[in-house]
Amino acid sequence: MILVLVLFSAVVVTVYLLRNGSFQYSWHIAVTVGLIMEALLWVLYPLLSLKMNFLISIIAYIISAMLSVFTLFFFHDVDYRGTKFLQMEDDDYYYFVKAVPKNKGEHFPSSD
Repeated sequence: MILVLVLFSAVVVTVYLLRNGSFQYSWHIAVTVGLIMEALLWVLYPLLSLKMNFLISIIAYIISAMLSVFTLFFFHDVDYRGTKFLQMEDDDYYYFVKAVPKNKGEHFPSSD
C-alpha cells in the first residue's frame, strides 16, 4: 500500500510541476502526462508483485480521465472572471445575454 502511495505521489508531483510551468499549454500537457503515468503504473504492478483487480482498475482509470478533462475545461479553459452581461433589442424583443469567454486571457472587446 505504501508503494502505491509513493508511485501516485510521484504522479501528483510531476503533474503539479508541469502545471505550474510557464510554457504554452502547460495544463494540457500536465493532464496528458499524468494520465500516461497513471496508465504506465499498470505495467509496474505485476513487476512489483502487486495484485490488482483489472476491471476495477480500468473503471477507475476511465473515471479519472473524465474528471481530469472536466477539471481542465471548467477550471482552465473557461474564464468566468471575464463574464459580460449584454443587452440587445430588436423590434419585438429584448435579449439579455451572459457571455463567458472560452480561453483565459481572451476577453471580449469592450464597447466603451
